[in-house]
Amino acid sequence: MSVLEDINARSRRAVAKRAALLPLRELQARLAVDQLGDQRFASSDTSGVVSEEQPDPEATRDKSLGDGIDISKTTPATKSQTRSLAAALRRGEGPRVIAEHKRASPSEGNYACPAALADVIRGYTAAGAVALSILTEEERFGGSLQHLQEARALTNLPLLRKDFIVDEYQLYEAKLAGADAVLLIAAGLSIDEAISFCRKAHELGLEVLLELHEVTELDYLSIGPDVVGINNRDLRTLKIDLRTSEALLFQLPTDLPRISESGIQSPEDAARMLRIGYEGLLIGTRFMKSSDPGAALNTFLHDIRAAL
Repeated sequence: MSVLEDINARSRRAVAKRAALLPLRELQARLAVDQLGDQRFASSDTSGVVSEEQPDPEATRDKSLGDGIDISKTTPATKSQTRSLAAALRRGEGPRVIAEHKRASPSEGNYACPAALADVIRGYTAAGAVALSILTEEERFGGSLQHLQEARALTNLPLLRKDFIVDEYQLYEAKLAGADAVLLIAAGLSIDEAISFCRKAHELGLEVLLELHEVTELDYLSIGPDVVGINNRDLRTLKIDLRTSEALLFQLPTDLPRISESGIQSPEDAARMLRIGYEGLLIGTRFMKSSDPGAALNTFLHDIRAAL
């Protein structure tokens, strides 16, 4: 079993566990509450009586599942407004970096970053990230949905839920936790699954970052993503090769923002990707291995500009 297959299998088990304790219908009910906002399912005669045809929002309160979503902490304001990741990657002069929060990785283990999540998020925002990527996979990356919820309360930047999406349930979680976009990994999904998840994400008001690694995955562009990313890391073996981004760039549509992901360790690496035409970069390890990720991003952006 490859690393990706193992993570996907673990993700399916984790989703099944969360869904058993907090069923999809309850996520859907809470999302409906959020979308109606202050109406709170009141009948049209403004009597204040909860409509019998609608789920009672009280049924979805105070529900939490370990590192799953705490739906008692969701707020309507964060769900109704989608902050566009695609637009952020087209805006301004750059360099445009999606800065990532994660606590570990399969290839390097625990980063032991001493900075609190709040300090990381505020630091990234102040340093000039165009968007943030929040790892929510727990076992291999030390993430959680609560990290995403906390980040949403701390920044107005677009938030990407970075995880291994294997079930529609995760899309509802992402929306309720305040994500603006989700990651779909071509290598881990059938084309039919990718089409279905992309369609549902769009129905929920989420953008889709489609991740590719090989030329054989280019057919997945037909699902209609909002952003396309080239992962320089082979998720089956964890090996990194920046030439992957170079080889695939000119086979990508130019009407979508294109980003290079993984293995970008130096300002020279970053400048190399931007010079050949990528609109943005997704970087996490470089920053999260430092004691102050926000300061590390600030310095990195300065050095990229010097290298361009």
